[in-house]
Amino acid sequence: MASTAKFEVLLTLHNLPPPSFEPSTFAKLPPSEELQQTQTTILEAISELQALVLGPIGMLRSNALMYIDLISLQAVCHFKIAESFAEEASYTQISDKCGLDEPTLRRIMRQCMTNYIFKEHDNMITHTAASKLLSENPMMRAWAAMICEESWPAAARTVDALERWPKSQEPEHTGFALAKNTSVPFFVELGKSATRAKRFADAMSMFESGHGSAISALLKHYPWGAIGKGTVVDVGGSHGSRGIAIAENFPSLHCIVLDLPEVVADGPSKIPSDLKSRVTFAAHDFFTEPPEVVKAADVFLFCRIFHNWSDKYSIKILRSLILALKYGARILISDICLPEPHALPSAL
Repeated sequence: MASTAKFEVLLTLHNLPPPSFEPSTFAKLPPSEELQQTQTTILEAISELQALVLGPIGMLRSNALMYIDLISLQAVCHFKIAESFAEEASYTQISDKCGLDEPTLRRIMRQCMTNYIFKEHDNMITHTAASKLLSENPMMRAWAAMICEESWPAAARTVDALERWPKSQEPEHTGFALAKNTSVPFFVELGKSATRAKRFADAMSMFESGHGSAISALLKHYPWGAIGKGTVVDVGGSHGSRGIAIAENFPSLHCIVLDLPEVVADGPSKIPSDLKSRVTFAAHDFFTEPPEVVKAADVFLFCRIFHNWSDKYSIKILRSLILALKYGARILISDICLPEPHALPSAL
């Protein structure tokens, strides 16, 4: 109760309305560490309480049935249901627009409503905050579609991959390879399609803005200002959202974003005009020696790169930097890691 009360007070201080499912609610929290920490405390308590109330059988059943939610979300993305109407529409109107038969559409949308996506009154459909976001925000649509179309099928075949290729460290021996019937690694397969590659890059940009993945945390927890006038290389930096943020907050820094050619092709269009001289892009495969342009860099940043690769290939990525490192250059790794035992809520 104390945390929820504090959360309400903090929302008021930031001129935000109380949480709501209405489209007018806030889409995400502002970059306030106190507000985000309070949110995390509440969510951890909710998760622990739900597990205790459900009991072990109920909790396992609930977790196992989560795939149903992904089915409906995938259908919403695939058939463009959320963006098929602006404010209000009937099932018939949405069916005609999406090309999905009305009985199936009803089942999909009503299942979504159990997760507060869409709402219905007198057979008319209107948006909730979540469906409005899917309707209006291309980055959010890219994130949801990428999870449903790429990550979820891969996750469903991961155990099969572990059984087929035990102890393998090869990037093509994965659930993704089985799900997509390919013999090449994830990023190589995505690179075959400009559409899929762009969707992945857009999804990662959306991920950057989420709580727990916020660029603000990266800016706060490394002494960028101590570099002075220098160069930061964001290895695997996608469309440059981190490079832009670093350049905006530290005017003495120049940021070079490295990524595959099909990814960085769209990068320059994302850069604000006043930063174009300080945020640049170069095509690069990080298993090879970096281009000449980065060989005097002060910091090489790897943000959420190594969790995608086995030890064998992570070592190869780092070794490829050797000829590019000047004396005193730093390698900065920011990635997902498991917490120490008992660092999470007491139930864990």
